[in-house]
Amino acid sequence: MTYTNHVKCGQGFLVSCLLYLFSRLSVEDLEHLNEDGELWFAYEGLKKATRVLESHFQSQKDCYEKEIEGLNFKVVHLSQEINHLQKLFREETDINESIRHEVTRLTSENMVRPHRACLSTLSQRRSSPAEQKSALGS
Repeated sequence: MTYTNHVKCGQGFLVSCLLYLFSRLSVEDLEHLNEDGELWFAYEGLKKATRVLESHFQSQKDCYEKEIEGLNFKVVHLSQEINHLQKLFREETDINESIRHEVTRLTSENMVRPHRACLSTLSQRRSSPAEQKSALGS
């Protein structure tokens, strides 16, 4: 509801109050009220009440707008923080994946080396006895 709608509601409230007042009063009461000017005072009082309501609605509107502005600022700030944290998480994930890849490569390489060492030992054992004696003699 906009401010102008609130004002219209305030004016509607004023009219509703007057209609209620008229419906409750008899013709004699109305004439008596009118003679003393009380009806005019009642109308003026309702106008003042309407102004108070308008002022209240305006201050509420201002308060809500400030609150919305603050909440929008928080949303922007939190969105930026989420983006930053997601970037850090992606970087950490990339680093972990690189480490995992390197560990896998080194593990494979270490499995190949013992196999090569075994082959080297076997080839030395298959060498001729003369070569073995000369290797032992030196």
